[in-house]
Amino acid sequence: MPDFIPEQARVIGGAWNTFIANPMVSTTGAYIKAGALIEREELAAQNTCGLYYEIYDVRVLGALRGLLTKFSPEDRKVFEQAASERGHLLDDASYADAQKAYAECMAEIQQEQGASDDCQDDEPFFNDDDALPNTDEGAYWSSELDAAAAKEGWGLRETFGSPHGDWQVLMIDDAAASSKRFGFDVPQLNSDEQAWLLVMSEAEPVHHAVIEFMGFNNPEMLERMRAFHEASGKTLLAQN
Repeated sequence: MPDFIPEQARVIGGAWNTFIANPMVSTTGAYIKAGALIEREELAAQNTCGLYYEIYDVRVLGALRGLLTKFSPEDRKVFEQAASERGHLLDDASYADAQKAYAECMAEIQQEQGASDDCQDDEPFFNDDDALPNTDEGAYWSSELDAAAAKEGWGLRETFGSPHGDWQVLMIDDAAASSKRFGFDVPQLNSDEQAWLLVMSEAEPVHHAVIEFMGFNNPEMLERMRAFHEASGKTLLAQN
């Protein structure tokens, strides 16, 4: 696992060990050290950055900035100070610089991989099991699961910068191109919502795998998928 924490940032100040309200739970009175939250996001970024610092940096900053909106003004100040002690500056200018470096890094990666202008958007960035996203809690995604999802016309895609989260379940836009890549017929779905209904049916192992992955990496989107599935079921019952 890469270690991107600069040596000078290892001397942690007072904010790092200060307890703040835990934004990950709804229980009143639940507290957690600011540093523990930051380390959690660092680990998640390390697990999916492919050894590229620019990818790691922008993911950490994006995740930490997302947490800021969940704090009280007092806790937000502590959290920002703790992040700064670790070397993560959460202001808009620093994040813009990180996004620029990320874009340049991704362009270089595509050039190194021989990517052309007609490279399909449906092809995932991670192409082998060792580089595929995973978490320390055990959620994972593999090339075999990616193929199983494609057989139903959907995929787990990285959507960095989206207001709906960095990982989403989406329909495959170009089924014909994906059919050539996978070597089997990929069905063309009509919408992302159709993909959600397939996943939330929990009829296949691939459905359980992506639900577990989304539960760790984009729980808000998973709840949106679940709500859509439940609403669709109620609509069908009403029609019958």
